[in-house]
Amino acid sequence: MAYYLENFKQSFSGPSHGWEAGIGLPKVLGDAIESIAGAIYIDSKHNKEVVWKSMRRLLEPLATPETVERDPVKELQELCDRRSYSRSYTETHENGVSSVVAEVQAVGITYSATRTGPGKLVAKKLAAKAVLQDLKGAIPRDT
Repeated sequence: MAYYLENFKQSFSGPSHGWEAGIGLPKVLGDAIESIAGAIYIDSKHNKEVVWKSMRRLLEPLATPETVERDPVKELQELCDRRSYSRSYTETHENGVSSVVAEVQAVGITYSATRTGPGKLVAKKLAAKAVLQDLKGAIPRDT
């Protein structure tokens, strides 16, 4: 785990110390961190503060409660459900690269983004994030 964590830390090139939700994080590292955090959460009787305090040394170079982003696919789904917008994803895979087109129909306007990645899940998250940014810039904030 230390090997994966150090390699991930060195290769991170984002603008902040947070990682994009599930994008680029090695699955084995994510699973290990999730297992450790889950065990601490159960042992601490569901105290999130104890989890963050215990995990801080491991996670601080990568994430803090303030920098961890929500999953963009889930966030887009919730926004569309709340506002009765229709959404769709179209996936293609060619030469080892996955492409996903995320599309949302909102009040007569189509918001669309195409993104690629090493797998369809990464491409889908990137496409959803792009459409979500466009939607957030175009629609009034929820009250």
